[in-house]
Amino acid sequence: MEFFALLPSIFSAIVAIALLYSAEKDDEYIGKIWCFILGLVFVWVTIFLVKLGMGYVNDEKKVEKKQQTEYYSDDLYIY
Repeated sequence: MEFFALLPSIFSAIVAIALLYSAEKDDEYIGKIWCFILGLVFVWVTIFLVKLGMGYVNDEKKVEKKQQTEYYSDDLYIY
């Protein structure tokens, strides 16, 4: 299940790598700039999705370890 939580970030990382590689190989100056900017945007999206996916995995583990809450009645206390 952890793999599926991180799958969008993996796809985003692949796109970021492709754009940054394309920025290096492109001959046009404007193409290099746009590929580099989009590559950096996808790097930011990748980091965001990794944090989101890891948070989802941690929340799921917390649900499994959830403790039962005990409720006490006021009748037990002596005034």
